[in-house]
Amino acid sequence: MISLAEYLSGLESVILQRRDAHPNETFLKWKDEEIAWRDFVDHIYAMAAGFWDAGLRTGDRAAIMMGNCPEFLYTYYAMVFMGVGAVPLNVAQRGEALAYILNDSGASAIVIDEGLGEYFTGIKDRVPGVRLMVVRESTPSTGGDAVTVEEWLKAGRGRPPIQPQAATPADNILYTSGTTGPPKGVVNRGINPTNIVKLWEPTGVRPGETVYTSLPLFHGNALGVTVLGTIMLDFKLALGERFSASRHWDECRKYNAVEFNTLGAMIPILLKQPERPDDADNPVRVVLTAGCPLHAWRPFEERFNLRLIEWFGMVDSPGFLINTTGKVGSMGKPMSGFEFRVVDDDDRDLPPGKVGELVFRSPAGKTVAFYYGKEEATTTAWQHDWFHSGDLAWVDEDGDFYYAGRKKA
Repeated sequence: MISLAEYLSGLESVILQRRDAHPNETFLKWKDEEIAWRDFVDHIYAMAAGFWDAGLRTGDRAAIMMGNCPEFLYTYYAMVFMGVGAVPLNVAQRGEALAYILNDSGASAIVIDEGLGEYFTGIKDRVPGVRLMVVRESTPSTGGDAVTVEEWLKAGRGRPPIQPQAATPADNILYTSGTTGPPKGVVNRGINPTNIVKLWEPTGVRPGETVYTSLPLFHGNALGVTVLGTIMLDFKLALGERFSASRHWDECRKYNAVEFNTLGAMIPILLKQPERPDDADNPVRVVLTAGCPLHAWRPFEERFNLRLIEWFGMVDSPGFLINTTGKVGSMGKPMSGFEFRVVDDDDRDLPPGKVGELVFRSPAGKTVAFYYGKEEATTTAWQHDWFHSGDLAWVDEDGDFYYAGRKKA
């Protein structure tokens, strides 16, 4: 397993290799715009230069509160290149929860959509550590004092003198929903791009082909699986503004997408759309899905003429299950390098067919995956050196795992 510092420094090299190999080839498709690799890198450096001039350095941390858009990616990868820890925020965060996350993470800056700015200014006095607000404008600026993403991009500055290996990069933090208490910040240093490559291999997507996501970029699936996968494997990325069942297939056709990812109820929602004569006439060959209901599996494959690949993973800790055989309803077997079990309340292994808690681990254990500043929560989750997912599951005689709901809310 590579270290986070090695991963962060290496990702800039991978992106530059893509740019140098085909600078004018499209990487990102957004609405009616196509953004080439050269422009993608230039925009990342422009954002990095803005951060540099504003005083951000390796080891600092900054929040991102934007909906899906290219600027989110420019901002995020500028932070990655600089070794500035990124804190992607759910755009629905408000009030006390928003203030809590900004204070807890130690963010010194926030990049935010103009339409969300009022929610930050409303709690600004409670987050004294946030000294910089950068606004992504929804309409052309008519002047004012706000620092904007647009002015940084327009300035078009080249790479600032960043040296992320000269200091310790800050950890990225993804926050849980906080349904049972204050949101917990997840630090996952167990990043290994080879696992993302392994996850994508069964899909058969080839370099230069387009994958589509409308999942929010503040979520680990879109940012850590789809976007990172497109970069590592040289796919094209089509980015939807948000999930829309009525527009989904039209967008897949528009962008000639051969793959997309789904979570939970998305597949049943798509199945509930009125049937159309051209349902099966779409470019999608395969879907990476997490949580597809058993009853929807075959009807979805048959109606839309594609293949589902079910998998399991959590932002809380490294560990993957993947179903490469097509066994309906199964999350599959563990990827190499990970161990999974189903246990009872005393952490004893349960026999096939018995429902218990899904636990898993990687060789590095909790040294690479923990809740930021929450030692007790980390200890609770990592009982007996196994990460306790809070998910219920069972395993069959063949060693395939099946999801059976949540043990805890």
